[in-house]
Amino acid sequence: MNKIYKSACILVGVLMFCSCSKRVSAPLVLSENPPPSIMDIPSSMSLPGSDKPELKELPKAPTILASMRRTSCYGKCPVYEFRILEDGSVFYRGDAYAPRIGNFKGNISIENINKIIGYINQIHFFSLYKQYPPSGQVMDVFPKTIVSVKLDGQGKTITDIHNSPVELQRFERFLDEMLEGIKWSRVSS
Repeated sequence: MNKIYKSACILVGVLMFCSCSKRVSAPLVLSENPPPSIMDIPSSMSLPGSDKPELKELPKAPTILASMRRTSCYGKCPVYEFRILEDGSVFYRGDAYAPRIGNFKGNISIENINKIIGYINQIHFFSLYKQYPPSGQVMDVFPKTIVSVKLDGQGKTITDIHNSPVELQRFERFLDEMLEGIKWSRVSS
C-alpha cells in the first residue's frame, strides 16, 4: 500500500511539473541598440532643470570631545552621565540622586571647549592608565567614574574606581563644574 501511495504522489508531482512548464516558441532576440545605462551618460550632461550638476558635501557631524559617567554605589551616590561635543553641545542624563533627573541638552562656549582641551593636554590624559587602581584590585563599594576623551584622532577611556592620580580627580571635578553654568533644556528620551 505504501509503495502504491508513494508512486502515485511521485506521478502526480511529475505531471504537475510538466504541465506548468511553458515553452518559448520563438527565440528571444535582443535589440541591436539596447537602452543606455547610467554609465553611458556623459559627465558633462546636466540634470533636467539645472544648468550645471553641483555636488555638495554633507556637513560633518560634531564628534564627542569628552564624556563622563558616574555609577551607583551602596549609598546615595549621584548617577548621571554627560557628553560634550566639539561644537559645544552638551547632552546630560541624570538618574538616581543626580542634580537633574531626566534628559537635558545645553551648550558651552568655545572658550570652555578650549579649556577642556587644555586640561586634557595638561594632565597628559592619553598617558594615564586605563583603570584605577591599575592593579585591578577594586572594592565594589565605590562608585565608578568613567571618563572618555577623543582628541586629535586619539581616543581613550579611563575607569576610575579609587586610588587615581589627583590630576585625574581634578579633571573629573572640572568637568562637573563645567555643567553648573549651563542653561539646560529638557529633551524627550
